[in-house]
Amino acid sequence: MRILIFHGYLLRGTGSNIYNANLARALAGLGHEVHLFCQDRMAVPPKGVTIHVPDIGRLLPVYVADHYEDFDALPFPEINDIQLSHYLDANIAAIRSVPSPDIALANHLVMGPAILARGLGGRAPYAVKIHGSALEYTVRVRVDSGHEAVATDVAVNRIGLHRFEAPRRSGVHMPCDEPAPLGADQLASPRPTWSWFSSVEEP
Repeated sequence: MRILIFHGYLLRGTGSNIYNANLARALAGLGHEVHLFCQDRMAVPPKGVTIHVPDIGRLLPVYVADHYEDFDALPFPEINDIQLSHYLDANIAAIRSVPSPDIALANHLVMGPAILARGLGGRAPYAVKIHGSALEYTVRVRVDSGHEAVATDVAVNRIGLHRFEAPRRSGVHMPCDEPAPLGADQLASPRPTWSWFSSVEEP
């Protein structure tokens, strides 16, 4: 099976970086053809994994301000529309440049689902793995009318996440660290797979 993984950051350190590096290695070890999209220009791919580094330039949108060697890291809410468009366009073009996968995985609520939805254009189904940093620092979770609601900030609203990637007033995927296998019914649709449902606030 050809599997595409969009991560968009490094493959070393902690958190989602290590998660994606290990996931790609494990899938390749099972005999799958893995295409991993990241921004780690020094990564050495394990056997069976092809690493793609989209040319986004020096600006790396992040969830938490930090130092990234060879990048100008800027939190998503602080980037302007031109910078955001360039980042999206570069990643979407890179996704479109590779053969269609059988299945794909978007990491991070911002901007992974938007990039895969537009880059794949319905050619393949994809799931979404949401990590804590995007939720905590870019998508604000609050209590509203006695239940948890996801309130999107300016960065999410600008990409129209509510229109393109998540059905209105439906669910958001907040999986645990051990992803469950996708069922046949989930693989049948090019729409993203969502689980652990909670209410989504209408923008």
